[in-house]
Amino acid sequence: VETFKDDVMLTLNHADILEAKKIGKVGLMPGTQNSNFLEGDISRMKIVYDLGLRIVQIVYNSTNAVGSGSLEKKDQRFGLSKYGEEVVGKMNELGMMIDTGQASSETQFRAAEVSEKPIAVSHCGMTSKVDQFRSSTDAAIKMVADKGGVIGVISTPSALNGKDRCTVQDYIDNIDHAVNIAGID
Repeated sequence: VETFKDDVMLTLNHADILEAKKIGKVGLMPGTQNSNFLEGDISRMKIVYDLGLRIVQIVYNSTNAVGSGSLEKKDQRFGLSKYGEEVVGKMNELGMMIDTGQASSETQFRAAEVSEKPIAVSHCGMTSKVDQFRSSTDAAIKMVADKGGVIGVISTPSALNGKDRCTVQDYIDNIDHAVNIAGID
């Protein structure tokens, strides 16, 4: 940000995003994949918030102390641990975005259910289209949307059609499916 200050600015809130757009700069909002940096100490969330972190992907593929990851065996997946519910609560209190893009559908569902604020699934495929590790169930997608959250459709070919290559139509089909489940908003 400092090196390219004429073109880029840090955006820590809604007003900053609007300002970046107004002055024609690229706005960067700090985020991280995984919440392992907490090491069980919920007070660290305030520390990283004060340092500028605004988005936390609470689980990154593998199961952690917060919830089950997308790579977890289906019969061993769970929603959120008690500690995970505390993490969600602390992120709500601070005004941080909860991202469940690499979490299991069970964790996505429970995070949306527990959170007092909308959450995000920044990227996912649709289990009903292709059942692979980065796919989310219709139930999880619907819960996130019903609670005001947002869904991002992943562009990885294997998550769209189960193959090494995909077409624009495959991507559109997945977006259409997400809209049918979650709504256009």
